[in-house]
Amino acid sequence: VGPTQMMSSDFYNIKRAADRKYGIYYHIAYMGNGPHLAVGTNPHKMLFNYTEALNRGDKEYSILNVTNVRELILSVAANAELVWDKDAFEIDEFQTRWCCDYYGNAQLSELFDDYFACFMVATEEELKRDYGHRYEIYYIDTPFPYFTINDGRARQYGLKALKGEKITEWIGRLEESIGRFAAFYERACGYPANPYYKLFAFQSRYMMLLETWVLNCGLYAENGDKRHLEVAADALRIYL
Repeated sequence: VGPTQMMSSDFYNIKRAADRKYGIYYHIAYMGNGPHLAVGTNPHKMLFNYTEALNRGDKEYSILNVTNVRELILSVAANAELVWDKDAFEIDEFQTRWCCDYYGNAQLSELFDDYFACFMVATEEELKRDYGHRYEIYYIDTPFPYFTINDGRARQYGLKALKGEKITEWIGRLEESIGRFAAFYERACGYPANPYYKLFAFQSRYMMLLETWVLNCGLYAENGDKRHLEVAADALRIYL
């Protein structure tokens, strides 16, 4: 299912025909309304789904939809190695090697799990409520966030708030996520690395600013205080 980067029900329920060949089409940047300027699909999630496909013999082809290449080079590289030789692919070793070769500092690999932990995570109920009319939701337990709130999805809620719709259930979660991204960005900037890394580190600041805009649009919808719109506009100016 697009919004989750997880397999849909037909993947699990359709019986494979012996005289046909099957493969996988995977989207690493479909997370609500676009565009998507922050990496949101944990490579561990991609590995999980490809393992599920290979275990069922779906290995005739692999099609990867990346949307924006620049922000997702890490995910694209991981997918290339995974598809080439899944048995030889080890995600932690890959991330360490990637950070050494591409960012100039192998220690940066210890930041990746913390980065993905900064995002808001939607519940199964929210997923079914907001997308059940478009998809047959097939929810399974996973060791990673099932439904990550990335920039496209967050932007959608900010626009709802500007139209007067209250997003009360999001207020506290936005505040917590903003705090996580702010702390992560400060920590990430303390690592010596080359300019390529700055783009990755910026994605956490980008999400922090975007969610600050969403939060203050939501607060304005709650109480009508235009000072919240001023804060939202300031965040948006920096964000842009």
